[in-house]
Amino acid sequence: MNNPLLNKGYSHLGQLGILLGLIGIGLVAGSFVSMGVWTGMTGQGMATMLTDMQQPRFANAAKVVQLMGTLFGFFLPAVAYAFVCFRNGWQALGFANNWSWKLMGLSLLLILCSGPLIDALTTINKAIPISKGMRSYFDTMEQNYEKQVKAIADIRNGGQLLMSLLMLALLPAVFEEVLFRGGLQNLLLRWWKQPWVAIVATSVLFSAIHGSWYGFLPRMVLGMLLGGIFYYTRNIWYAILVHFANNAMVTIYMYYLHAQQKPVTLANESSLPLWAGAVSLVLVLLIVQLLRKTSQQLVPADMYYQRINFAKESDTVA
Repeated sequence: MNNPLLNKGYSHLGQLGILLGLIGIGLVAGSFVSMGVWTGMTGQGMATMLTDMQQPRFANAAKVVQLMGTLFGFFLPAVAYAFVCFRNGWQALGFANNWSWKLMGLSLLLILCSGPLIDALTTINKAIPISKGMRSYFDTMEQNYEKQVKAIADIRNGGQLLMSLLMLALLPAVFEEVLFRGGLQNLLLRWWKQPWVAIVATSVLFSAIHGSWYGFLPRMVLGMLLGGIFYYTRNIWYAILVHFANNAMVTIYMYYLHAQQKPVTLANESSLPLWAGAVSLVLVLLIVQLLRKTSQQLVPADMYYQRINFAKESDTVA
């Protein structure tokens, strides 16, 4: 079958090399852009940038710097990779027209019902035995991260809330999903032909890149849920919107705490009993199965196969 999404002849290893190379270039370019943005917006030097980003008066600059990092390090490399390796880059990344409010509702329900599970995993993650030196190192990282979050969470009015929803919730969701689900997960799925192996591997990297040990397991499972949503719906917009909804709830909660003049904290302790996490796990598995069955009824099968078709052996290059 003549397939407009057929890759241009690059092997899977070649595609991975191209993606990683573009990410490396993007990270370097993003760092220079971020430095220019920081000095331009704050007038501060680079020597104290990490410390200054923890101050509320530099919150807007910190938001833009973070956004530039994900734009150049995640989104642009993934888009460039897709158009270099495939004849239709946007479709290769999973941007499709198949839309169903039923699938969207199930996707949102999946994330909502996963709350107690994520809560339980936070407790389990914190209880994993590690050396004193490692715990001290991770504690310092978490403290610095919390200071930065408190600074960024200085949202005082509706206008700032809308801007924060854009810069902290929507755009990061787009940039991260395009790289991790549309780019990396799709690449590994086409390569290994084992969907959930590709989903788990991508989710491990997705969590590791955020640099939080105490949040590693919860974020990994969140990545698996987003990966499952993308795999079953064949449309990256579902994963983007669910990711945005998750980020938006956190942003709105921080705004609420600030409005109530309550301290903004990142709690690492569970607020629910572990049995609630077990119930949540059962619900999550049931909803995943329902999502799978519903997608089989609503999503055209060829949309998936078009995205995993391989180039002809005669066309394959390293």
